[in-house]
Amino acid sequence: MTTNLQRIAFVSMGLVAAGSLTGCGGGSGATPAGTSTIAVGVPSPASQQIPTPMPGVTPSSSSTAAAIAQSVTLDATGWLAGFKVTVKVASLDPRSNLITVGVTLTNTSQVDQRLGQVDQEISIDPGDGSGLVPIQLVTPNAQVVAGTTATSTLSFAAPSRASLGNAVLVLGKSANHQWLIPLRAGASGSGESPVTLTPPVRLTTPGHAYYEITSAQLLPWSCSGVPTLTAFIPSAKSTSVIAVNGTAGAGSVVAGGNTIEQLSITAPDGTTAAVITPPLRVWHTDQSTANELMCVPVPTGLPGRYRLEITDALRTSATAMITVP
Repeated sequence: MTTNLQRIAFVSMGLVAAGSLTGCGGGSGATPAGTSTIAVGVPSPASQQIPTPMPGVTPSSSSTAAAIAQSVTLDATGWLAGFKVTVKVASLDPRSNLITVGVTLTNTSQVDQRLGQVDQEISIDPGDGSGLVPIQLVTPNAQVVAGTTATSTLSFAAPSRASLGNAVLVLGKSANHQWLIPLRAGASGSGESPVTLTPPVRLTTPGHAYYEITSAQLLPWSCSGVPTLTAFIPSAKSTSVIAVNGTAGAGSVVAGGNTIEQLSITAPDGTTAAVITPPLRVWHTDQSTANELMCVPVPTGLPGRYRLEITDALRTSATAMITVP
């Protein structure tokens, strides 16, 4: 009797042990026919539900806050230190984190110049309240031959939330003459352009030195160098320049020739005068030099009639009037 009970107990324990080994993967991994398996701790497909956002709430993601690629075609013009800058296209690339602005540059000075020479005056306002972003690169940063036009690309770092619809190209520091060009289609730039003035008559001194002015402009920048190699540079917004150009020379003069030693200008209020000393050029009888560009600083925003005066080496003078609108 005892032996039979023991046999029954041993058989039962063997069956339990075999079932345990099968459940632990101790066999070949095949499931015996007629048996079923139950995955413990894995919810059934019916219980796997996708969370539904609350009404009116947009799920946040990094792509929502990131800048998106943008491009716009423009035809807006500004000025910077003698460069006429025409903006043709702008783009924002979030992959390179760059805003690029394609421009054509016309150099109106008398010498070849690179826009990179005044790159500290160029920035972009992304319009997100983060402040001005200085230019990174001018490509190509090549010399633009005097009186000609070339193309270039301006590159700026793009803030994460930048948008071309809000961005503004800034030409000129805040303390200097400045142009603002919005980077959106149809927008125009704002700032001070050169103003063409009616040139005065020929100035001839009693000593027969003369200056025949053929063109005159009011410029929102200053001048550097000497005629006929005058370059343009940025200037404070409180000061403009009357630039006159023409032929200087002498008629019938005494032996040793004559020269123009100074050019002065008196403002309409009669209290502000500026004097420049042209380069020393001595002309003998019937000699002359063309393209003599002379720049005289004047107060910005002061219209009226200005008096120009040239004084020769014999201390004789000639005057003429020029009107600034």
